[in-house]
Amino acid sequence: MVPKNLRPLVPYLKRYRRGLIWGSLCVLFTNAIAVQFPQVLRHATNDLHAGVTTQKLTKYALAVIAVFVAKASSNS
Repeated sequence: MVPKNLRPLVPYLKRYRRGLIWGSLCVLFTNAIAVQFPQVLRHATNDLHAGVTTQKLTKYALAVIAVFVAKASSNS
């Protein structure tokens, strides 16, 4: 499973397995949040072509704010 040239690192990495797992999960979480902003904008522009309402504007403004707050909290 581990490439031959990386096998000498396995004993060292086993000691830090928990930190590596948490770090990997944090990276995946941060990337998942970063992908959400373009998705929110895509849905907003597609939805707003059908007709602009105050409810739609409020919904997408709150979604954009939520994505930025989540991104800010994940970077700190």
